[in-house]
Amino acid sequence: MAKYEKFPYVTLLLGILAVLMIRIGMPTLFTGYQITATVMALLMTLGTVTAHLLGQHRVVRVLHWVTVYYTVVTFIIMVIYYISAFMVITDERGLESVFQEHLSTAKWIYFALCFAQPIMLPIPEAVTVVAGSSAFGAFPAFAIGFAGTWLGEAVMFTASRIGGLKLVQRLIQPSKLEQYHKYVSKNETVIMILLFIIPVLPDELVCVGAGISGVSPKRFLLIAAVSKLLTSSILAYSVYLAQWLALTPTQMILSVSGIALLVCGAYFAMRKKAARSN
Repeated sequence: MAKYEKFPYVTLLLGILAVLMIRIGMPTLFTGYQITATVMALLMTLGTVTAHLLGQHRVVRVLHWVTVYYTVVTFIIMVIYYISAFMVITDERGLESVFQEHLSTAKWIYFALCFAQPIMLPIPEAVTVVAGSSAFGAFPAFAIGFAGTWLGEAVMFTASRIGGLKLVQRLIQPSKLEQYHKYVSKNETVIMILLFIIPVLPDELVCVGAGISGVSPKRFLLIAAVSKLLTSSILAYSVYLAQWLALTPTQMILSVSGIALLVCGAYFAMRKKAARSN
């Protein structure tokens, strides 16, 4: 209780942060929502200060945690707000044109997109990396794309590992998790690599499934690194390979996926044959 007897600087700062996110971070948000959300944040902040001055430390504690949750929810809404706005822009003008229009910050935007893909961003890796390759070259697109995606997968895996099944069930439908477990019930390492390479399931689902199924962090990070080295390099150089082979980037990606499926089929056929011979 002693820490709540001090002036609630943290609560005050969180309340101000929430107001700034509402008023400055989301400028085109509907005015009615902006006013309501701002008034709520200000009331919580003023209520905390008033309760402190009156010595109502239990009320201060309650308002502190209410403010914490309110600020977190506001931040999540702001992230969704920018993702939605970005999706609208990319649908209208294309991701490559967005990079070309913001060349000074394009690589940072690209890194942020790759990082967010395995966590929350519903844009396929093929779209992002190919657009990055077209905008600022194959090797930068490969290097930045690999680093961003691998770090994003590590964060998603760690979050699911720490949060456990209860947190995962709030983020992902149980039916999708059942799909993952069905795919990896046997030969988990090989299947995880293939799922990262061939877009049968979203990367975030593979990360979450691995996180709650007991895969060791070292093993997961190695599998993710090998898989993303392959996909990032293929996608980054697919524009040039496609031109050399007179294929479109989409045809190139489909061809690579087909080769991976053939390799997968041959692997399991050889294992089945070896099992029978034993």
